[in-house]
Amino acid sequence: MGSSAALITSLVSALLIYFETITETDFANLEGDGRRLAHNAAQFVHCLAQGKVGSGFDVSAAVFGSQIYRRFEPAVLEPLMNGNVCYVLGSPRFRRALILFSLHQAR
Repeated sequence: MGSSAALITSLVSALLIYFETITETDFANLEGDGRRLAHNAAQFVHCLAQGKVGSGFDVSAAVFGSQIYRRFEPAVLEPLMNGNVCYVLGSPRFRRALILFSLHQAR
């Protein structure tokens, strides 16, 4: 696992808990929506920081500690990667979009 994935995952998870987007209990549940939301947000931020969509294994390992592989299509994140990220992250619809993305990936 790369150090950038570990750092981003820790920071994103801590911010989600600090701003009460998820609770510590939600995050502690490996099967719950809180952990999945933290994972998807960290994946997005990591892709944004790297400027590309990678495999996601390092972020997944940092969040879950083990792997169940489900590759998402890069096209899912391209609009966010090409758009005004400050607007997207500040949007009240951002959390809802991440939750919907999480639910879509769970299928």
